[in-house]
Amino acid sequence: MALIKQIRQRTGLAIGVIAGGLILFLLGGDLLSPNSSLLNSNQNIVGEIAGEEITLEEYSAKVEEFKLSFQQRTGRVPSEPEMVSVREQAWQALIVEKVFDEEYEKLGLTVSPAELVDMVQGKNIVPELRAQLVNPQTGQFDKSQLITFLQSLETADPAQQAAWAQQEQLFAQARLRVKYDNLLATTEYATTAEGKLEHKSANTIADASVLFIPYASAIADSEVTITDSDLSAYFNKHKEKFTIGNSANLEYVSFSILPSGQDSAEVISRITELTEQLKTAENDSVFVSRNSEVQFPFGTFAPGDNLPANLTNNVSNPEVGQTYGPFITANSTYVTYKVSEQYEGTPRMRASHILFSTEGMDDAGKANVKTEAERVLSDIKSNDNFEINARQYGQDGTAQNGGDLGWFAKEDFVEPFANAVYAARNTGLLPNLVETEYGYHIIKVTEMPKSTYTKLATLELELLASDATRNEAFRNADSFAAESGNRNEFTENATESAYRILQA
Repeated sequence: MALIKQIRQRTGLAIGVIAGGLILFLLGGDLLSPNSSLLNSNQNIVGEIAGEEITLEEYSAKVEEFKLSFQQRTGRVPSEPEMVSVREQAWQALIVEKVFDEEYEKLGLTVSPAELVDMVQGKNIVPELRAQLVNPQTGQFDKSQLITFLQSLETADPAQQAAWAQQEQLFAQARLRVKYDNLLATTEYATTAEGKLEHKSANTIADASVLFIPYASAIADSEVTITDSDLSAYFNKHKEKFTIGNSANLEYVSFSILPSGQDSAEVISRITELTEQLKTAENDSVFVSRNSEVQFPFGTFAPGDNLPANLTNNVSNPEVGQTYGPFITANSTYVTYKVSEQYEGTPRMRASHILFSTEGMDDAGKANVKTEAERVLSDIKSNDNFEINARQYGQDGTAQNGGDLGWFAKEDFVEPFANAVYAARNTGLLPNLVETEYGYHIIKVTEMPKSTYTKLATLELELLASDATRNEAFRNADSFAAESGNRNEFTENATESAYRILQA
């Protein structure tokens, strides 16, 4: 299933790019709730594709199909932001069915079973599969991994088999679109006669004489008198040039869709339950990948990397194996952390430098640069003004940051520089210049080596308005609209309900 998920991340919208200008209109997904009555005269029609009306039932069924596919791939229900993508994929799929499938059939375009086999396990495997099945040792596509995966499908559960079948269908749809595009591309061409005419037009040269009369500067404004009657006559003769469109002031009421107290209680209950499960999870990475709504739920923090502020602000000394949270964040999410592992790895230090570049210089030029660098080094020793001099004399991108290089491992820099930094016994200014292939460096060690790496699991859930809350807002808006037939009713109803009247 991981393979299918990775492929879908790359090709799940492959059929979506063919939408083009074929959508005449599409109401937002939030307005498509069965409980919403904002669909005007025909509440059962949600959109139109190539002249064919799409009913709410048909669209909802397609959304449920893609929602189920998401659950089969990830093992969880999609969040509201993810549902936006699910709804879009469902609509794009309907476009393919209503428009392109008909065109493919008219043209006799098909993807045969043999061709599909060739696409997923033959000599012409699709790039999406090849990119996911790479031997880490060689960096090349490893077909044995593909064969193993396909063989495992024979004993996989029905949900996994259905997910792969849908993926194959997406491959087939993408191939049909390629065939269709190639067919269109070959239907238009330039004849030999057209080519000759184009060449002649591009290479024809003509001599021309141009007379320019600068009326604006040749006649002074003071020499011409314009009367009101002249202006009126010109206006009456050219009224069409001065037409102003109708304007209107708009008053409206906005119905905010914010999470309710019940929504908040449900999220707190869910993350509390998941936090308890995370404490005893056998594989923290897998657990948070399945349940967290953050993009990168599991990561390694190298020495010098800052742990999340929501953790360090609440816990002074996080311990390995311990779970902390849930905490509420500034973004209205709830988050729990677990320190999965700490281990000793490659040491990292922090330093700043001032580079005096000598690239491309001869010996005399380098000598002059060295003299200047030694003068600045002496000034820093006397006045402890490293950062000021770094901003003034530094000749690389670190100058604006006072020469700060951040945290780095020894192998990240050229040998003379790295050796000098890692030979330091304490923080502070190195007494001598360091020469590298780039020039002369004045170096200040700001942090001594650290080698502790931390693996952190992040379980984060968003606090969003539920469908029930959204539907309630839609019902309130619909009821307000139905009861406000004119401006007086609009104003009275808004005042009675304490709604703020806005203007645009």
